[in-house]
Amino acid sequence: FPVTIGAEVGLVGGGLNNKKDITVYSAQSATEDDVKDTKLLMVDECLPGDARVLTPSGYVMIKDIVDNTIYHVDSVISYNIETKSFAIKKIINRWKRLIDDRKMMQLYIRKENTRLVLVKCTNNHKVFIANTSEYIRADELSSGLKVITSVNGEPTIGYIEKIKYIDTNEK
Repeated sequence: FPVTIGAEVGLVGGGLNNKKDITVYSAQSATEDDVKDTKLLMVDECLPGDARVLTPSGYVMIKDIVDNTIYHVDSVISYNIETKSFAIKKIINRWKRLIDDRKMMQLYIRKENTRLVLVKCTNNHKVFIANTSEYIRADELSSGLKVITSVNGEPTIGYIEKIKYIDTNEK
């Protein structure tokens, strides 16, 4: 990057907090203060439209949050790795993106109470790993890794039981 654009580039996310004049943020790590004076922000969308997202008033499909037509949602519930609890986080912006060259994945997460949760995401979606307290890409996951999930809005640990790529060309 520095050779191409002639400037240092910082990185915030995955445990890093190295801000520069140009900073690349992980979507999960950007705060409203971080981006309030930003002229350009590029973030990758990594969940399909039918993914359910927990909000203060219950679960809503992400496409309804992005379109902002039905629910007028302005915040979501997010896991805070510092406090090890769920917290309300304000939505800074909304956008849609085609899948392009990314691949869709189905993560099978087994909760401690033996309930199976299915999560669809793109291969570049960042997932918080409880074993190592870091975010890693979905395509770097392996069976047995512990992840944070929720039961009735409370944090709980589940483990990756199975990972499957989804053919997005199927109708």
